[in-house]
Amino acid sequence: MKDGKGRYSDIAPARRDAEFNRAIVLARIFGASPHGWVLKGGNALLWRDTKARATRDIDLFSTQSTIQDAHKALQDILIRNPAHIPPDDVVMRLREKGNIVMPGDKAGRKLQVSILSKASGAPVCSPIDIDLVVGDITTAPYESYPGNDLAEVFDVPEMPNISLYPLVDHIADKVTATMQVYPGVGHCGSRSTRIKDLIDIPVLAQQSLGIRAADLYKALEAKRLENNLDPYCQGLIFPENWNDQEYRKLIAKSVDEPQMFPESYSQAQNFAQNFLDQVMKGELKEEVWNGEAWV
Repeated sequence: MKDGKGRYSDIAPARRDAEFNRAIVLARIFGASPHGWVLKGGNALLWRDTKARATRDIDLFSTQSTIQDAHKALQDILIRNPAHIPPDDVVMRLREKGNIVMPGDKAGRKLQVSILSKASGAPVCSPIDIDLVVGDITTAPYESYPGNDLAEVFDVPEMPNISLYPLVDHIADKVTATMQVYPGVGHCGSRSTRIKDLIDIPVLAQQSLGIRAADLYKALEAKRLENNLDPYCQGLIFPENWNDQEYRKLIAKSVDEPQMFPESYSQAQNFAQNFLDQVMKGELKEEVWNGEAWV
């Protein structure tokens, strides 16, 4: 792939949407170091299934030992493009926006990528935010997925595969985010405001066909211990500030096919509990998820 073909300026403007721009950033990263990075968060969901909730930021896990090393490696890749990944008529720049407070041995940093015309130096799209983290615990192998349709778009034989965060660990992250009490005003702190995590659970469940309850339980327990949470004896408990109005509003705004999701907040709660409660409590081990139940 040394003779990178394809120019950003040759791509139809309608094709150059936010998802496309994130994809070319990821292609440059994974083309240079396919085993050094893992795509997390909403973009990992979208990479598996375009019906997932719309998202803007790239959540990126680095296998580097420190956030400083990860930041330096990412900057070098984006600026130099050592694997000569198309498009070849743009340059990328990376700037730091601040650190992310994270539990345990994890560390994070907010970054922003600018994509500029090589000829004029002008931005070709809006900046792309990256949440970069190191120190993540994973309990299953990463999953490798093709680089969408970028090879066809740029008329090259292939584009880099993208390593995705394991599904069981992704689900476990959603559970800990929902169950955790965050520091706040008063002695009790506050529960999660991320009702969007509830929207992601049906997508994760659909993508999890064939997973074993024992593998999901292992991930749930690893994340629970990492975040110093009590055993999940009562299953999934939802924050009191989540409600039907917010759920319906977010569904209408953030997904292309709302009919694929539970219609109401109570239906979404029931779905999530059916999927997760027995596994969280350690009641299932050898059962396999078939899309609707553990069998």
